[in-house]
Amino acid sequence: MSVSVWRDSAKGRDAVTVDVAVIGAGVAGIAVARQCEKRGLSCAVLEARDLAAGATGRNAGFAMTGLADSYESLVERFGRKTARELWLVSQANLDEIIDDVVGREGVACDLVPCGSVVAAWDERERAVLERSCAMLVHDGFDVRWLEGDALYAKLGSRAYHGGIFVAKDHGIHPVKLVSGIADNLAQSGVRLLFGHEVRSIEQARSQVLVRTSRADVTAGYAVLCTNAYTRTLEPALGALVRPVRGQALCLEGVDRSLDALLYTDDGFQYARPLPDGRVVAGGWRRAFADEEIGLADECSEGVQSGIERWLRERWPQWRDARVTHRWSGAMGFSPDGIPLVGTLADRPRVAYAVGFTGHGMGFAFAAARAALRRVLQEGDAGIFAIERLDRA
Repeated sequence: MSVSVWRDSAKGRDAVTVDVAVIGAGVAGIAVARQCEKRGLSCAVLEARDLAAGATGRNAGFAMTGLADSYESLVERFGRKTARELWLVSQANLDEIIDDVVGREGVACDLVPCGSVVAAWDERERAVLERSCAMLVHDGFDVRWLEGDALYAKLGSRAYHGGIFVAKDHGIHPVKLVSGIADNLAQSGVRLLFGHEVRSIEQARSQVLVRTSRADVTAGYAVLCTNAYTRTLEPALGALVRPVRGQALCLEGVDRSLDALLYTDDGFQYARPLPDGRVVAGGWRRAFADEEIGLADECSEGVQSGIERWLRERWPQWRDARVTHRWSGAMGFSPDGIPLVGTLADRPRVAYAVGFTGHGMGFAFAAARAALRRVLQEGDAGIFAIERLDRA
């Protein structure tokens, strides 16, 4: 972390003492704080910027099952058992959002039960997805194959070659989600400390000392939820979390022909309808892979024009639609695409949940539970355990 002497001494320092210090106020950090509150553990969330300032507030708002990779690809890479477990964990994560966070805790986050379609960009992808759909059905998942008029009814475009429909997937407003949870946590006594850039994390015996730009936070445990920004605080761990920029835009003046979350082109292009009739779309980084690395918050002409061209070509009825917003966000990619949960080797009271690889909405609540379980020495991190990389 680069710290000037001027910023470090500009203000007086506070002293905070809690059971758990959570670093990062995106969906993962807020999910960890939520678990702490449920366990009766005092908690402080430390954030350098503002709530959902990173990828959480810059994604496309997909609350869906699985990964961008096809199920067939997951089976080839990890085996059938692990591929099925990944889908089951993401399914349980989605259930927690729908049933607990929204249903029982009353968080309003524009949840839209529109389902998702993983659509075939071309005939090659069609073959992969048809095989994946058959495998998913065999493994007990509620999915079905769509093509022809049935596919057109969901996508409003004839340009796709079939697709897998998952009825339970939802659109979501990610900032409203974490804001609503944060409001509930604040009312329960969780401290939300914004503008607290973390300088260092030290461990001495049974305590962790987190030094921020404005406070010294003493805790029994700490949990890092810094995703793409991990390398700025813990370079050794950050070497395993590659920052990849994702870009998106919002179109208004479109019809409502797109009626589902859409993933296509091996997950590199995606789009979804908003409740107010606009469309959010993103991706197109495959053609600019070398450029879309790093933490810079910038929109590039190549990626943005690629997204626009895709939308206007495959939905000709949107040719005159207007772009109202353009944005980018840094995602944290793990080496194998699965989130990483563990504890720091030299500071076992410091856990982490990072490397969500563009699927924070799909795994953050499950990973938060795993990280807290791990640091409290109540068990391993399951499918997220970083030790899997040593066995690969």
